[in-house]
Amino acid sequence: MRMHEFGSRLHPSILLLHGAGNDHTMWQPQIEQLSPRYHLLAPDLPGAGQSPGPFVLEAVSAAIGDQLRRTGIERVHVCGLSLGAMVGLHLAATQRDLVASLVLSGVQLRPPPVLMMVQIGIMRLTPWKLLGAKDAAEKQQVMDLIRAARRVDLRVASTQVKAPTLVLCGAKDRANLRAARRAATTIPHATFTVVPGAGHQWNGQLPEVFNEALGTFVERQL
Repeated sequence: MRMHEFGSRLHPSILLLHGAGNDHTMWQPQIEQLSPRYHLLAPDLPGAGQSPGPFVLEAVSAAIGDQLRRTGIERVHVCGLSLGAMVGLHLAATQRDLVASLVLSGVQLRPPPVLMMVQIGIMRLTPWKLLGAKDAAEKQQVMDLIRAARRVDLRVASTQVKAPTLVLCGAKDRANLRAARRAATTIPHATFTVVPGAGHQWNGQLPEVFNEALGTFVERQL
C-alpha cells in the first residue's frame, strides 16, 4: 500500500483515510494547511491511486498498522471520511494501542445495500471521464471498491473503540446523517456534531472548517 507523508515527524502524526472514488489527493486542502503543524500520513487504499486492489477491510486495517509500526510510528490520530471512516473505525477497534484519537466523517457502520446498489448502477452507466477516472480500468477499480464496502459490518467493532472519538456529518449529507448519529451512540467516548452547510466530501468544500474541527480535536488529546 502506497503511503504518502507530509510534514515533520517531530510533530503529532495524523493518518488521513480517503473515501471511495478518491485517493490521497482528496486531502490536499488538509495537507496544505496542516502539514506545518502535524506529521500527515495519507495512504492510497487498495484499489485506489497507486495501490493495487483488492480491498478487504480486515487486511487493509492490519496492513496500515504494520506499515506504521515498521516506520516507527507507535501512536497516531486517525481521520477518515466515508469509506476511510470505516477503515479508521476498524483500525481503532482492532489496534487500540495504536490509535490515539479518532475523527470520523460520514461514517456508516453497515452501508445500506440498496444505496450501494444504486451507487454502483449509476457508476456503471457513467462514462469514466465524467467520474474523474484516468481510464476504464480505474473506473472498474472504484466499482470493485464500492462492492467490497457493501459487505462491511462494523456494528460490533464500533463498541470496541477505546480512543476519544469525534463523529462528524455534513447537514446536507442526508444519506449518512442518521447512520453517523447512530454510530456516535454505539462508539464509547464519542461526540457527534452536525456541520452546517456541509455536504459529504466537505473537507474540500469547507476546508477551513474541517481543518479547525480536526486540529482542535487532536490538540485536546495531546
